Amino acid sequence: MLQLKKALCILLVALLLVQPVFAEEKTEAAQPAEPDIVTAVKTMARLPGDLSPLSTQTAEKQWLRELTTAPLYAMASDGTWVRVLAADLPEDVTGLYAGTHGIPQGAQRHYAYRIALNAAACWSDGTPITADDCLFSVKQLLQSDETAEDWLFLANASGILSGQQKQGTDVISLGEAGFSDLSEAWAAGFRDFYLDTDGFWGLDGGWRSISDRTRIQDYAMPGGLDEGFVSPAYLYNRYLMNGAQYSRDQSTFLGICSTPGETLTMEDLGLLRTGARELVVISESPMTVSVLMQKLESLFLFREAVYNADYGKISPDYPAYGPYCITGAGAEEIILEPNPNWWGDPDPRGYDRIVCQKIGS
Repeated sequence: MLQLKKALCILLVALLLVQPVFAEEKTEAAQPAEPDIVTAVKTMARLPGDLSPLSTQTAEKQWLRELTTAPLYAMASDGTWVRVLAADLPEDVTGLYAGTHGIPQGAQRHYAYRIALNAAACWSDGTPITADDCLFSVKQLLQSDETAEDWLFLANASGILSGQQKQGTDVISLGEAGFSDLSEAWAAGFRDFYLDTDGFWGLDGGWRSISDRTRIQDYAMPGGLDEGFVSPAYLYNRYLMNGAQYSRDQSTFLGICSTPGETLTMEDLGLLRTGARELVVISESPMTVSVLMQKLESLFLFREAVYNADYGKISPDYPAYGPYCITGAGAEEIILEPNPNWWGDPDPRGYDRIVCQKIGS
């Protein structure tokens, strides 16, 4: 009996001595394995030196911009519009701005739209993206020969670029000014002429510049967005210019300002900041929501705080605001990695690294 008790004690001590060894081995086995790094390699005929839309464009630049930027709106594969940089779809607020920025008096639809920005949107360093960023960027795009045409749909944009003067408040007819026709007023030094859209065509437009291409609804014609609209420029060129059907009535329906107005500036552009993250876009002609979103797809944001002649240069300092940012750049390759401050939906590609290599390197 005594021998049996001694054997049991020896067995118990042996079990206690080996137990920590088993516990330690179990802990080591539970450690997770290192995850695989998902890398994509993109070969290019040439590596672009910058991503700015203001310089010469290439397919490679466009591809890299799509990874490092985000549009206000993007069209999904099913044809629906997706909000990206914008928080909501554009809201028609034409009635609030009727009579300003060339919008006809009484207009209620298709000229002015309010756009709210995504409150989470930010640059790759975490700095919030604001309405001021959008305003600054559009002004740069409008002043570049490469991109200006995309933004001429904004109210007053073409007039700003051509140095057009604002319409004064003291427009009088050529007859009242003592001129029998436009040629006499031109010979006297006048260069800005206006058309009485109400008196001549029965429109709710008042005196409007004869170069104004804003379409005004003609309620005497059939309705519809693309029907029953005419512009002052069209009426002048079609009916009142020298040699036209009603040119004899120039002294009645064409006018001048006795005091010229000031020249249009960027402050008159049809893009208004109405909040820290809110804009109102005003178009020169009636425009549907879908067409507006399509035009806003091309908005490229410039960061004013670091803007200079070399803006957009590919480097780790490039101010990205898309799902990826640039972490390495050289003569033979460009490296992109997920933007640590990306605020949008997860990128479906799911790459941990994208390496762009020059063919043959």
